[in-house]
Amino acid sequence: MTIKQIRTVLEESNNIGTVRETYFEGGEPFLFYPLMVEGIRLARSMGFKAGIVSNGYWSTCLEDAELWLGPLAALGISDLSVSDDDLHYGDR
Repeated sequence: MTIKQIRTVLEESNNIGTVRETYFEGGEPFLFYPLMVEGIRLARSMGFKAGIVSNGYWSTCLEDAELWLGPLAALGISDLSVSDDDLHYGDR
C-alpha cells in the first residue's frame, strides 16, 4: 500500500465511527518499516489503537529488537503479535 492508500483507509474507517483499532499485518509489515511507522503515526493521530502482526525476522538480538521497536513504542502501539508457529521459526 502507499501512504495515500493508508490515509484513505484510515479516513474512511474514521468516518464509519465504530472502528477503533487497526492492525498492520499480512505478509510482513516490517519489510516496509518507514511506511508502517508512518501509517501507525497517522492512525494514532486519528485516535485509533494500532497493532502489528509480525514474524519477528528483525529481532535476532536484543539490541536489534530495541532499535526496531523503540519508535513504535514511542507511538504507543497497542499490541505486537509475533507468529511463532512451525512455519515461523518454531521454538527458536
